[in-house]
Amino acid sequence: MKVFITGGTGFIGSHLIEYLISKEAEIYALVRNPSNLRWLTPIKDKIHILKGDLFNFPEIPRDIDFIFHLAGITKSSSTRIKNYYLINHIGTANLLNFLESTKIFPKKFIYLSSLSVTGPSRPESPNKEDDPPNPISHYGRSKLLGEKEVLSRKNKFQSVIIRTPGIYGPRDKDFLSGLKSVKKGFFISFGKKVWLSLCYVKDLVEGMFLASQTTMKSGEIFNIADSKIYTWEEFCLTAAEIMNVKVKKIIIPVSLVYPICFISEIFSILSKQDLILNFDRIKELKQESWVCMSEKAKKYLKFKARYSLKEGLKETISWYREQKWL
Repeated sequence: MKVFITGGTGFIGSHLIEYLISKEAEIYALVRNPSNLRWLTPIKDKIHILKGDLFNFPEIPRDIDFIFHLAGITKSSSTRIKNYYLINHIGTANLLNFLESTKIFPKKFIYLSSLSVTGPSRPESPNKEDDPPNPISHYGRSKLLGEKEVLSRKNKFQSVIIRTPGIYGPRDKDFLSGLKSVKKGFFISFGKKVWLSLCYVKDLVEGMFLASQTTMKSGEIFNIADSKIYTWEEFCLTAAEIMNVKVKKIIIPVSLVYPICFISEIFSILSKQDLILNFDRIKELKQESWVCMSEKAKKYLKFKARYSLKEGLKETISWYREQKWL
């Protein structure tokens, strides 16, 4: 099978490519800078590198079987909010328009979305795929607009949308700061219990592959997540157990979060780096619960997470140590 992937040099994309290689797929990866393949460097001889981006497409084989659209941004400073919409929304529309204009109609178009689209929930009432979208951040709204672009063309492209909760695993940097704190003997709390759905990256890419191979009507949406719901404290204590360290919970009042955000925003502007702690994403970080049901994926895709939190974190922490990240 021939597969075209956007976002292949990233955390999730590189794991997906490795998984697809194990399935003997012929892979074409859209890459902005072929001289910086990041995690694809060790396997570059096994894939076709296509230089381009969501606004400058190279020639793509007409007989592509599956397209995985993973390219997007998950964080941006308040001064660059428009980038969310430029990449996550307009970039998705551009890709679909390009495919239609060049008459490339794959067997399945898989769009990677986020639980940010449905918004926060209650621990006792996890979000389901058919719940009305309620994004509370620019990131969530931009991903919702991307979803709408895909759904507006579902009669032209056999499409499926994958919504993800917090994804952790080797190469991820979003959970890294929290794990670094645990290593130092503490973890941060906003003074209340925070509930999370999570998914180990290897489970996610398997779920995405199952979505590409399963016959269904176009436009279906699936949450891909571990069936168990966790707390942030449980995540940190599990990591502490693996690292064999004792940790203390440090409670930071929500009122202090905004000054910290302000400092983070200033650093982001000066360094030209997009950090996860900014005024937009703090709206999501301070919520009580980000949980979802994955029963639909279990029923229709036969998806079941293979990794427990402890197993996934053990692999992740081991990899961080090997890379001298932790």
